[in-house]
Amino acid sequence: MGSLGSRFARRLSVALGVLVLATAFAPVLAQTPATPATGTITGTVTDSQSGLPLAGASVDVSGITTRHTTTDAHGTYSVPGIPPGIYQVVVTKAGFVQSLFTVVVVAGESVATKTALPAQSFSSLRTIAHVSSNAPGIAPLNTTTEAIETITSQDFLNQGSLQVTQILNETPGIFTSPYYPDNGNPSNDASPASPQTPQIRGGLPYETESLIDGHPVSVGSEGTYSPNLINPFLLQDVELVKGPGSMPDEINYAVNGTVNYLTLQPTSNDQEDAMFAEDRWGGLSTGFKATGSFWDHKIGYAFGYATDGAPGPLENFRYDASDIPLDTGPVGGPYYINGQQLAMSPVGYGIPSSKVAPYDGVTLDFADPLVGCCFTMNTGYHSDSELGKLLFNFSNSTSLTLSYLGGQSINGNGDPGAYSVADVDSTGVPVSSFEPCGSTNAAINCNPYVTTTTYNCAGSSHEPACGSAIPFDVSSINGLGDTWLQQDLFQGEFRSTFGSGGTVLARYYSGSLNNYEVAGPLNGQPLTYTMSTYGTVPLCPVGDTFSFTTYLCNTSGGGTVVPTSTTFNGQNVTYSTGNEANTFDTHDTMNGETLRVLEQFGADTLTLSYDRSEQGSSETIDEPSVGLVEFSPVAGSGQTFQTLSLRGEIMLGSEVQLNVADYALNYLSHYSLTGGATWNNSSHTYNEPRVALTWQPDSNTSFRFSTGGSIAPPYISLISSGGPHFTQIIGGVPLAGYIEDANSGNVDAETAWGEDIGVDHRIQGATSVSADAYFTQLHNMFLTQTSTVPIDPAQGCPNEPCEVSQTLNLGQARYEGVELALKHVPAFGLGWALQGSLQRAFTYNLPRYFYCAGSTNPITGVTTPPGPGCVYNTNLAVLPEVNFGGAPTGLTGSPNGIGSARVPYALGYGELNWTGHYGQYYNLGATYYGNNNMFDEPPFFVLSANLGFNIGDHGTRLQFSAYNLTDVYGNPYVGFFNGIPLPLVKGATQLNPFTGMPEPVYLGLTPAGNVGPTTLRLILLQKF
Repeated sequence: MGSLGSRFARRLSVALGVLVLATAFAPVLAQTPATPATGTITGTVTDSQSGLPLAGASVDVSGITTRHTTTDAHGTYSVPGIPPGIYQVVVTKAGFVQSLFTVVVVAGESVATKTALPAQSFSSLRTIAHVSSNAPGIAPLNTTTEAIETITSQDFLNQGSLQVTQILNETPGIFTSPYYPDNGNPSNDASPASPQTPQIRGGLPYETESLIDGHPVSVGSEGTYSPNLINPFLLQDVELVKGPGSMPDEINYAVNGTVNYLTLQPTSNDQEDAMFAEDRWGGLSTGFKATGSFWDHKIGYAFGYATDGAPGPLENFRYDASDIPLDTGPVGGPYYINGQQLAMSPVGYGIPSSKVAPYDGVTLDFADPLVGCCFTMNTGYHSDSELGKLLFNFSNSTSLTLSYLGGQSINGNGDPGAYSVADVDSTGVPVSSFEPCGSTNAAINCNPYVTTTTYNCAGSSHEPACGSAIPFDVSSINGLGDTWLQQDLFQGEFRSTFGSGGTVLARYYSGSLNNYEVAGPLNGQPLTYTMSTYGTVPLCPVGDTFSFTTYLCNTSGGGTVVPTSTTFNGQNVTYSTGNEANTFDTHDTMNGETLRVLEQFGADTLTLSYDRSEQGSSETIDEPSVGLVEFSPVAGSGQTFQTLSLRGEIMLGSEVQLNVADYALNYLSHYSLTGGATWNNSSHTYNEPRVALTWQPDSNTSFRFSTGGSIAPPYISLISSGGPHFTQIIGGVPLAGYIEDANSGNVDAETAWGEDIGVDHRIQGATSVSADAYFTQLHNMFLTQTSTVPIDPAQGCPNEPCEVSQTLNLGQARYEGVELALKHVPAFGLGWALQGSLQRAFTYNLPRYFYCAGSTNPITGVTTPPGPGCVYNTNLAVLPEVNFGGAPTGLTGSPNGIGSARVPYALGYGELNWTGHYGQYYNLGATYYGNNNMFDEPPFFVLSANLGFNIGDHGTRLQFSAYNLTDVYGNPYVGFFNGIPLPLVKGATQLNPFTGMPEPVYLGLTPAGNVGPTTLRLILLQKF
């Protein structure tokens, strides 16, 4: 709103100008007809989906003067007699999204406008269709109260991206974490099957909300959602909304913002597109989509199908392997080598080198008595995505939309979790090493009758030496299995109007996300494979069985014999065991409904809405190879989220808009702490207001400010547990210790209050700058406290360490930073972009004795509770005032950290592009990952390039795309131990599992992420 002084100054200057002109040109004016002193605003208003004109739409013009009119039967309007100046035009019609834009009126001229109003819908997070420009070569501006970035389907096409994560990482204020959310272990970023979890403004994965077509998706048992199955070919846009300026129907988990994946929408004209792509590995991707309408636009449609196929960079990848894959068999075996039963456990372990422990929190050394060549691993990924959407237009104010989005994928277990057990950072000491039975550092579970060294530990020109590293931990990348993922989403949405300015919307949605993983064949056949093998192990004669009680072989005649120490020096050896496949089954469901009622009062809107989302989750782990069966969360666990909101959008004159909202939130949790024997319920209620303001002093500039609250409820795993029993920290390795999950419902939601201030400015027609600064304060942060308790065999903990893990509200956090984007987007010629962010995400004001969880001296039995003189033994990687460091490698003794990935201090993207007059488009881009990045690597750049052009005049287009041109961190797998170590709090200790005594620890090892090798892709597109 212009001030009184500014309006007076404008009028005074106009008056003085008129007086001067009148004096200077009085003789001419006396002889010439008067020039019109006013201008005219004209325009047409149409339905953006059907393209049909909208009659009866209200048009409000405000500026030096205010005018009101409505569109005629042809959707046109004219507002004559407008004094020269800048005017805000607001176009409204019940059932449609309001449009607001700025025009400049010049005396004696007419300004023609075209306004396409989208129908009111839940799909988009935009509550007002601000239009700053829709003309080619004119840079668009964000004139909303939201700090919003919109990634269009064309953006994905220009970069040849077949998954959404690559471009998300190029966008200011967001990055994706290539980590498994539950344990901090790495995932293989070269694989399209790897989990990728979006994080906005440094917020943790569960603090970033994900939506599909505007409705929540299940965050599952781990509080995260990976968009692997969302194929960009079936997307209209991706809306990235940051800060409290957004006022959607609900704000659960939206601490720093929301990612909304908007699927294809029906179009007024029929459009069909086909896509075929092949990458350098022979991976094939296909797609077909069709949008349009028929029956005089009474029915609109959007259909699509897309695939993303294997193989990939791990095609027939060969590597040295230990005998650990045998652990897919039954507990304790029997395991056979060339038909003879192995007289020991196949997993060897021993006391690690002093260079390793307690250097990194790893207190065990995998010492394998055999090593073979070679095990073969394949990427083996394939996904399908389907979209079906029908829009029934009963009139231009009443409609019904029905939609389905589905996705399925299958991949080999060796793909997303592939990692190397390399040397321990700079120590040069391997954690997984070749140590034949009888050698100096042989595994401590070798048969005691093996007393001599029979394998040449010195090695030869081609034989592995004792103590040499085994490059891969094949217990984690066992290729003898698959993972299936299935996603289904159904939605129905109804829209109608009432009165002169009222709109009602109602929707119901339902969906599921199921993940089934198996390690080992399911057909009941023995697990068998052959490798060229080195090493020494004890074996029983063919037909005899081994006793772990007597350490002797039982003969068929009832006698016993001593196992024979057997040495292999490269012979082909057949390994076999009975099949007892390990299975991991996760089942997430969701359903909900939303009711929204809007009333438009001219340019102002009042909205009342109710949203309910119900999510159920269960997870089953069945690992017969290590004797572990776990149900947590148990089937029947779930949460219900309810939100009642009242929102107002108020125009305070021609330049200022005020948005206000108040959210009443409640979530109900239904969970079990006893494996389903008994059930508990808890309920929590919160109230969070939001306020946002925009000021648009001219058509090229828009300022915004917003402040408000949000919450992140504890996801179901944080309040569920499998009961008061211990499970092995590392399956099959007793000395690794045991852990009990002591979570309960006594956890409050995280609450946050944030502020955002930003500006968008069009420097020239095609050039714009956008900047935001933000600050978010978070309370009741979820942190895991791990304490050590005395041995309790009755509860399943036979040896130290016995650890109890519990999630509590233990800290506070701050998120702050700046985001900047400079863009030049000409219709043709050279364009460019330079954008990025500087961000902080850290804890502070930690409670007293935060690093103490209590400890028990195994010799004296004395327990020291948290307090003066306590042992620093928990949350050791949580450092105040330091960006979140993620979680160290998920092995015994690894100190607790925050989140699954580090939060970079800086991220950026730069691009040069060129657009030709005949469909040519070329670009060269560089993505920067700064210090403390999620790959646990030093700062680096990833280069990409794309070249696209039309072939002929029949809608055929060819595109060449390349990613990671310089092959930076180009391994097809990640490194388990060779990332940048995490510093730990001064005074940190860990328990030595062999002595039970605390030892100092200084650093926590981290996995080293990979970008993956250079990927080249050829894409063929056809429009029909």
